[in-house]
Amino acid sequence: MRSGFQRTCMSLNSNVAVMRPHIMGATAGALVLGGMRRLTRRPHLHHALPVGVGLAILANSRPYEGLIFGLPAGVFLLAWMLGKQGPPLMVSIQRIGLPLLLMLCAAALAMAFYNFRVTGDVFRTPYQVHEETYAMAPLFLWQSPRPEPIYHHEDLRHFHTNYNLSLYYLEHSISGFLLKTFLLLQTFALYFFNVFAIPLIATSLGFFRWALRNRWARFGLILSGFFMCGMLLPVVWAAHYLAPITGLSYFFIVSAMRLWRWSRKGIGRLMLWIVPFLAIVMLLMSLYETTREDRSLVWQVQRAKLLAQLKKEEGQHLIIVSYSPKGVVHPPWEYNEADLDRAKVVWARQMDRDQNCKLMEYFKNRHLWFLEIEGDQSMPKLNLYRAHLCE
Repeated sequence: MRSGFQRTCMSLNSNVAVMRPHIMGATAGALVLGGMRRLTRRPHLHHALPVGVGLAILANSRPYEGLIFGLPAGVFLLAWMLGKQGPPLMVSIQRIGLPLLLMLCAAALAMAFYNFRVTGDVFRTPYQVHEETYAMAPLFLWQSPRPEPIYHHEDLRHFHTNYNLSLYYLEHSISGFLLKTFLLLQTFALYFFNVFAIPLIATSLGFFRWALRNRWARFGLILSGFFMCGMLLPVVWAAHYLAPITGLSYFFIVSAMRLWRWSRKGIGRLMLWIVPFLAIVMLLMSLYETTREDRSLVWQVQRAKLLAQLKKEEGQHLIIVSYSPKGVVHPPWEYNEADLDRAKVVWARQMDRDQNCKLMEYFKNRHLWFLEIEGDQSMPKLNLYRAHLCE
């Protein structure tokens, strides 16, 4: 019984992991690229460490995106180390190769220990457990769909059999794949350039001529192209999957602004003021809209208030969450701490009578609550659960 609850906990936590802020991937990508740039100028231990830290963060936060980001970066760094402009062999080993190897080995050991403690297998991640338990659509386009598993919740069945699986079959058609490519490029331009695209558009021809002559710009174009092609292979993707190349995008933007200043000093100075000014205006507009928005009914705020309230109560609690057919299903309220048995509050989604009774039997020493969610902006209704229904 316990292993089943652990799988449920891991699956719910994986949904929360998808919502990680863009800052993790963006910071990791910036550490890798910045460290590499400094290493090629002056090989030193304190320049290699940021590269290792960035790769370790990517391996934990966005493994696939970290792989397609790190491969061309690693090839570029290795080619420089072995080339004519690279440092002596012993310097490369002592100041670059060995520190990176130690950092990555430490990260791999920590990840293996985490996997072992959660899944019992050093090579099996919690995300794999989630996919094997619930998913029908494969992760990548070249894989085949899985047989339909047993779902205890209709909304989960609908999500995995209709939404994800429909995307898989759609992207196997030429029109669907082209649509995905267009949406990917549109998302990249919208989230990573915005007003900053003005210098790139204004200097497009001159920028590409300059980029072909500049070693780092050529590497940036190759890395961006490789990364974007790699992003076409997963069945499902979102804007924050592109976060690792955020730093590279701003490298292109700053380089384009510098080209304006070099070619046309008057317009270049104007560009240096206009672009940041427009960015600040957009930021202030966004902050203004946020301050005007009533967030008292947002699900995160309501959940946090309810959790704080129950943590002040005596004993431990079990909350069974029910969603209205017209209410919100994603993101879910019911995600939990890693240690279910010791958690002050445990959240679970309502199932059928037999499954609910098994759940309550396992947590029989807890106070039982029933939480009804009717929609995104509705006040949740919390009531004591009628445990006698299982008698």
